[in-house]
Amino acid sequence: MHRVLNHESNSEPCLGMVDLWSGNTLISADGELCLLDWEDFGLSDPGCELGMYVGHLHLCLFLEEAPAQIWTAVQAFVAKLASTYFLAYPGAMSNHFKRRFLVTHGRELIVGTEMFVRTFDAASKARSVEAGLQCLRAAGSEGGTFDYSVLKTLALPPELIEGVMLYLAPAT
Repeated sequence: MHRVLNHESNSEPCLGMVDLWSGNTLISADGELCLLDWEDFGLSDPGCELGMYVGHLHLCLFLEEAPAQIWTAVQAFVAKLASTYFLAYPGAMSNHFKRRFLVTHGRELIVGTEMFVRTFDAASKARSVEAGLQCLRAAGSEGGTFDYSVLKTLALPPELIEGVMLYLAPAT
């Protein structure tokens, strides 16, 4: 993860939050997004920004007691975010974007369990870490190919696969 995010060239720079996660956002009832905490704002990467944010949203799906309406709300918001992004930037699906999205998403699913250490039981943490590892495996190696089938193995919730795939293979 460190090599991909810090040493591979950033061929698609953008200005971003650099710390985009659910704790730095407010979402209105009609799905409008407000960004908070701009102290790390600077040069970033769209795949990293979106992978980090969607990864944090998916963390709440691993909580054992997460009610069904949380699953529904998170997936609806991720679907709206993905469709809006790809309508605005139809050429955004480069291999660079996909790789950075998968690596950042996987990293957030793994390290994010420490942020929720009090709310994650051992089973929730194990599911989240395994999902993160699957995202990293799917990212493959630099210049390699992506293996989306990895995302469909083991115990990944179908909703998480669907949310990740909205970014990696959006409908045209």
